[in-house]
Amino acid sequence: MWPFSCVGFEKDSPCIPEFTDHSPEELRTAAYEAMQSGNMQPYIQQAETLINEYKQKRSQVKNMTMTLKQKLISMIEDYRLNKN
Repeated sequence: MWPFSCVGFEKDSPCIPEFTDHSPEELRTAAYEAMQSGNMQPYIQQAETLINEYKQKRSQVKNMTMTLKQKLISMIEDYRLNKN
């Protein structure tokens, strides 16, 4: 699975808040642009930051607090009510 994907709880549901999609093409384009400018360091720092952010977000979901769990349940319930 691509590590920078948004995560949803059902088909066609919105992503879990703060998880946004970053496609391989977006990162590849940024890398090409950095190479053309001759300065890869900003791209490398951006990629490292993105990696760390997603690791932290996945860790929060794996070790969910009760507050986060209630927030996600509420979001799912709201989505299902509005869907119908």
